[in-house]
Amino acid sequence: MRCAIYASYSQIQRCFFILIFVGLLFGCSPRLIKMDLVELENVKGQDILAIHYDPSPFVVRKFGTHMAHLTVLIGAGFGLGFSNVDDAVLYGSTFPIVFVTSNIVEAFDKAAGNKMISEYFLDDPTLMVKERFISSLETDLALGSIHHKKEAVKKDSLKSLNEIFGNGVVIDFRTLTWGLTFYPWDPTHYYLTYSLRSRLVQLENKKILWQGVCRYRGYDSKPRPTMAQLKANNGELLKGKLEQAVIECSEQLANQFSQQRRQ
Repeated sequence: MRCAIYASYSQIQRCFFILIFVGLLFGCSPRLIKMDLVELENVKGQDILAIHYDPSPFVVRKFGTHMAHLTVLIGAGFGLGFSNVDDAVLYGSTFPIVFVTSNIVEAFDKAAGNKMISEYFLDDPTLMVKERFISSLETDLALGSIHHKKEAVKKDSLKSLNEIFGNGVVIDFRTLTWGLTFYPWDPTHYYLTYSLRSRLVQLENKKILWQGVCRYRGYDSKPRPTMAQLKANNGELLKGKLEQAVIECSEQLANQFSQQRRQ
């Protein structure tokens, strides 16, 4: 009887893992902030500084790793070990689900990602998104002169930006997530995920004039690649997917900006 209970409980854990994993595919992102048309007119003609931040770690999530650290939290629902605190999401109040982070899992995932970056010379897509989106701002969207800061900025709080740059207008770009994730029902195959937040900030009054969020998920890519296929030929396939993420993300930001300024 006890064996049957344990077997059933293991199946329940697996089902919850898949359900919550799918839920995270549509996870929480920073909200969009529309830009007031009067503020847009005020920004036009001003010099704008474009900045970026150090990227978040390139994370490789593997099925076996997380299942090995599956944890049940009595009274708090079912917990799953994920590598980033950003993935800790509380779902509802009647059935709360808590994600607990494991230093061992996180170290493993970051190490795998860092190894791929060094071996295949992978670049954080944010710099390329920044270039493409700003190009559209200067031409199609008719903003003022935009200057680039080449060095990454460490802190992204509005107070910190004001202290660093003083007055004026800044447009910033920050990688939220990037990495490879396994398919929940096909854990030997992987897809690329990438998300970024961009803000137009008035430094004097520490106000976000506009905020856009882009998200790329290569979930529907066919055929679904294995890790070996992504790494083959010096990471050729993976680099191609990163380039596609740059294109789609830049277009998402441009569409968000142009649509919001017409409203």
